[in-house]
Amino acid sequence: MPEVPAHLVTPLSEPVRRVSHNRDLLQLLADYESLRRRANADRASVYQLLLKPGSAGEQ
Repeated sequence: MPEVPAHLVTPLSEPVRRVSHNRDLLQLLADYESLRRRANADRASVYQLLLKPGSAGEQ
């Protein structure tokens, strides 16, 4: 099984932002979108690792 880099399996913390204006709420939404994109990139990286010959995902 290939070694999976720690940043691909370490849980992401939630964004912390004090919301007192609409601007803050929009920034919080942008923070969550950034985390979503990072999670999708991590999934793609794991997929690529599993495609490597000799990996656990090899058929």
